[in-house]
Order: sequence, then structure tokens, then C-alpha cells
Amino acid sequence: MGLTGWIGKIGEVNLSTGNISSLQLDETLCGRYLGGAGLAARLLYDRLPPGTDPLSPNNIVAVMTGPVTGTPFPGVGRVSFCSRSPLTGVWGESSMGGYFGQALKAAGYDGLLIYGASEKPVYLKVTNDGITLHDASPLWGLDTYETERVLKKTHGQRSQIASIGPAGENLVHISGIHHRGSDTAARCGLGAVLGAKRLKALIAEGDGEVAVADPGSLAELRGALISSYKNDAWVHTLRTGGTAWGMGLALDLNDVPVKNWNVEAIEWREQGEKISGQAMENAGLVVGRTSCYRCPIACRRIVQVDESAWQVSKSAGPEYETVGSLGAMLMIDDPRVLCKANELCNRYGIDTISCGGTVAWAIEAYERGILSKEDTDGLELRWGDGQVLLELIERIAYRRGIGNILSYGSRAAAKQVGGGSEVFAIQVKGLELAMHHPRAMRGLEISYATGARGASHNEGGTVHDEVSLKERAALIARSVDRALINASAVFCHFTVGPLSDKRVAEVLTAVTGHNYVQDDIYQIGSRIWHLRRAFNMRHCGIGSEADTLPPRVVAQLPADTPFDDLLAAYYHARGLDIRGVPIRRTLENLGLKDVADDLRI
Repeated sequence: MGLTGWIGKIGEVNLSTGNISSLQLDETLCGRYLGGAGLAARLLYDRLPPGTDPLSPNNIVAVMTGPVTGTPFPGVGRVSFCSRSPLTGVWGESSMGGYFGQALKAAGYDGLLIYGASEKPVYLKVTNDGITLHDASPLWGLDTYETERVLKKTHGQRSQIASIGPAGENLVHISGIHHRGSDTAARCGLGAVLGAKRLKALIAEGDGEVAVADPGSLAELRGALISSYKNDAWVHTLRTGGTAWGMGLALDLNDVPVKNWNVEAIEWREQGEKISGQAMENAGLVVGRTSCYRCPIACRRIVQVDESAWQVSKSAGPEYETVGSLGAMLMIDDPRVLCKANELCNRYGIDTISCGGTVAWAIEAYERGILSKEDTDGLELRWGDGQVLLELIERIAYRRGIGNILSYGSRAAAKQVGGGSEVFAIQVKGLELAMHHPRAMRGLEISYATGARGASHNEGGTVHDEVSLKERAALIARSVDRALINASAVFCHFTVGPLSDKRVAEVLTAVTGHNYVQDDIYQIGSRIWHLRRAFNMRHCGIGSEADTLPPRVVAQLPADTPFDDLLAAYYHARGLDIRGVPIRRTLENLGLKDVADDLRI
């Protein structure tokens, strides 16, 4: 019997030469890294030359599905894009929902490795018949909505498309990769990597099916998971109103950051309610919903704004992260503005989280007199000004005036402008913080600080139990390991949230035929965590000195568990020494002896 879950094949495309080939995957490699971010980490660690410039032809983009992708299980349509990030200079990773991942798997590929750079714009098409390259010159300059419309007209409505917009073409460091107008691999600036490669879009279309080892067991596990949704409060929220319905809870918990992490969320409660998912519903802005492949939750919302100033014609509505980053962070409380801003970011191909964090930095710099009207091309940067936000989004996408500085993200902008503005560039390793505050979601301070890609809310780490310092550190590690399984299997965090680790192991067993048990979940997650950290050390030259949080955020944490003490305990729980360097025995126990040799530890 052959592989189940995995197809066993990766497409390799060299855009410089036009050469296209296939890499056959070893079953042992698949079993140890699963797919998604985990397998991408192994493949890029082995293939990417240390010190590679993220925007050079030598950088590699990995587009990876996982063993559960395309199976009859809830929420298995996601796909991971991984590379060295131009925004951070370190490990770059971003996940996208929708249907592209399933289509790639149905075409007969577990993923793609994209090398080199084309002399002219191209797009890549993957079908059951193989991989082909096509001239994208007529598409260059189109936004992501227009690109998808043209390609679907050319290749058919069944084609699933991931593309970059003008921001990616213009090498904006906070640009992403977009699909269906609503699904985005936004974080880490990977749209700029595709832009540097002159790769406008990827198309996937296939009719293959994914074989699973034990269809009966998988069906039982699927039924049990869907039944559990009935009593899950967060799933109920997502079904009822989407992620933006979480704004009210985030305000109550003092979770959402406000005014560039300067104001308590509870102080902005009244304004924050105006941009919640409920408020959008009540204002008649929500006109529909959509879902990703095999998703029974359907958390996506479609919005429409009729007022001419903010007109949006049936487009993806802003998610919680966007409502937080472009709303609360900038003190904008008009949901119509946020619907329009979200549409512009999606069209141009810009990460809304990094956009909000970078614009917040600019407003504070202007307010403090570090940026002048001359610097901003005459724009008066003010909190709560929606029109200025829309103008800045366009300028960032085309790198015009002040938009050129902001296109590099808050860390690089602050470094260029100086004047002490580095202090209020709220980022880790160059990645702007997500819209969850560790004062409310305890443990996030550690996953934010130590995350290989920077401060992402999808790295896990939240621990609410009142336990000892040592136990808390160990629980954070387990939470992060579980999140890495989700990113590698590849599961949607929302759909499998109610699944225990034991059940996750059972799903992987039913799909792949490998006998996974609960301890394997932590072992695989830890292996991936250490490999991504080693990637940063070996390929990017950074270590524990980058495991920091912005002083403004640290100052707002409760005093019961000092950050430095918890970080030291986490290093110990992870099998690192006091300097944050992996102990050789730790790596060897994880099957990473070659990595230990590379790091000379």
C-alpha cells in the first residue's frame, strides 16, 4: 500500500531557468514533519543558503499542504507559505484558508518549492497534467480581485488562485498573498518575495482524491468533532457573526490593544462596540457569509457599504485582527471605514495587522513631532481619521511619499526616522504584534517573544491555569507545540479547537496509517519549533537576543510573573541553556543531530 494522506510529491519550479521537476517525498520525512510549516522548515533549512537575501533569486518559497488537506475532515483547506521574510529577515510563515490548498492536493502535489526569479511577469498553473508557466505581463499592475477575475475567465471557475497585488509587485515588505478576496497569507511580507520573483499568481485545479488509511475511523472522529460544536461557545460565536464578534469580549478582557498599545481597552469600550461584528450586522453592512473547504462553521462575512465615501460592493468583511489593527489601534470607530480599508488592503495585497501597527507608529511619531508635515507630504496624521488611513494604504501599496517609508514596516521605518521612535514601533523581530494583549492572554508574552517568525497569535502559548513558574513554562511549550501541529497537519485552528491532543493523534493515524499517540504530538511540535529556531540561528544569524518584547508591552504585564523569569523557565522547559541556545542532547533526542552539528553545539 502506498502513502495515505500524503501524495508523496513536491513540485519544484525554477523561475530563472523555467525548469520544472518533481521531488519524491520520503515517508519517514513526512511522518516526522507532517507537512505545512513543519515540512517547509525541513526543506528550506536543507536547501536555502545561509545569509540569503529575502528578495534575491536565491530565496526559496515553499507552498505546503498537509496530510489532512483535502480529506473529509472539517477545516482542512488551509495551505502554508514559507520563506525567508523581507520584513523581519528571519523565518517567514503565513497560512491561508479557502480552497487553494485542497486544489493543489487534488492536482497531485503536497506542495511546491519555487526557486529563482523570472525576467518577466509569470504565473504558475498546477493541474493533474503537471505544472506550467504562463506570461503574466497583462496582469502586472492589476489588484488581486481583478487578477482572480481575469484568470478565472481564462482558466475556468474551478481554478483556485493565489495572487499578489500592486504591493507585492512593488516589493512592499508588509505585502501578502491573496485568494478569493477573503483569504490571505498576509504575514511576514511574503507577497514581496513573489514580487521579486516576478511571480504574479499561482493557479491550482485538480480532480484527484486523497486516500486515507482508515475512512471509518476518520468519519467517526469527524462526527464527534461536529457534535462538540454544539456546546462550544467560541464556535457558536464564529458561526453567528464571525471573528469580529469577538471584539466585545476582547474589550471586556482588556485584550485588544488601543492607540498603539497606549490605552486600556476598557477605556475605549464605547467606541470599540461601534466596530464589532454585532455593530456591522445591526448597521446592515453584513450581506452574506462564506466558508472554506470542508468547513461547517463558515466564519467569513461578506459586507457591502453603499455610501459613496466608503463604497464597498460585496467584499470580504474585516476580521477581528483587522478591526483591531485598523480600528482600535488607530482609534477609528466607523465600521464603514474599516470595511473600505479592509477591501483596499485585500485588493492591493497588504497585511492589515502590520499596516495598522505601522500606521499607528507613524501617527504617534507625528504627534510627538518626530515626523513633520513635510515628511508626510502635507498629511496631518491624527488618531481616528479614517480618510487619512485610506490615503496611507494607497501610498504604502505604491510606495509614494511617506508610503515608501511605511512600506518597510514599523521597525525599519523607526530605524530610518530615529528620534527615539523605535520605542513605540511595537514589533518582535520586525513583525508587528497581533491584536491580542498578553496581559489578558497570559503566556502569549513568551510565544510572542520566542516565535521564530515574530509575534504571531497563531503560535499558541496561552495558559490560564494558576500554576508554578516551572509548570506554566511547560504548559506554554505544550500549547505552542500543539499550534505547530495545526500549522503542519494542516488544520484550521478554529475547526479543531475543541479537539484534544489525543484526538488529533487519532485523526493523523486514521489519515496516514502511522500510529501516532499523544506524546508524538508534542515530540513533532517540539522538533519543528527547534528546527525553525535553528533556521534563524544558522541562516539569519540571530538567537536569544531577539527573544524580546517591546518595553511598552512588558510594562503593562501583571507583576505576578516577571517576564525575564518566565522566559528563563521556558528556555529550561525547551531544553535550551541559559543563553537560549539548544543543548545538543535536546536536538539529538528530537532526531536533529545534523542540526546540532551545523550549529556546532
